[in-house]
Amino acid sequence: MTAYFIWRYRRVPGGPQVGSAPKLSPAAAVGWVVIPAFVFLADDLFLAANGWVLWNKYRDVPADRLEIHLESGMYSWDYTYPNGVQTQNELIVPAGKPILLRMTSRDTLHSHFIPDFRVKEDSMPGRTTFLWFLPREAGKEHIVTCAEYCGVMHSYMAGRVIVKTPEEFKQWYEAGGAAAKKSS
Repeated sequence: MTAYFIWRYRRVPGGPQVGSAPKLSPAAAVGWVVIPAFVFLADDLFLAANGWVLWNKYRDVPADRLEIHLESGMYSWDYTYPNGVQTQNELIVPAGKPILLRMTSRDTLHSHFIPDFRVKEDSMPGRTTFLWFLPREAGKEHIVTCAEYCGVMHSYMAGRVIVKTPEEFKQWYEAGGAAAKKSS
């Protein structure tokens, strides 16, 4: 079909060289290039400046946070709480308290993604990164997945965030802390 159109609409000797469409003056042609380019560039700069402010505001972590260390590896999420409690693929957090994850990886690039909280951050070997979020409703579970291809079992690298009431979390945390101290 392409060959037919090439043949059908080929330039024929002696045929019309210029179409009948209206022509722009050089000044109008420059105007139709420069003005839209300026409008789009100004819009992009405005969005970039406001995005930078918002990004910096997001990266400002509240002071009353619970800080948890996360070590990612093929193919699990290993969480360590301040009292030494360790969980694998289960992040148990209290409702209403900001959670800060300090992340590193023991093998390759991973991306810790919690869709319900709309947070995602890469963890890399030899580098510590962080993300924070605020779980609001107790009694809910949220999916954690790896959003960066990390190997043949990548699609099985999943976990969950379990949000408990502050009282339930305190009981779990203190009981887990005692068990972790006995086993070490």
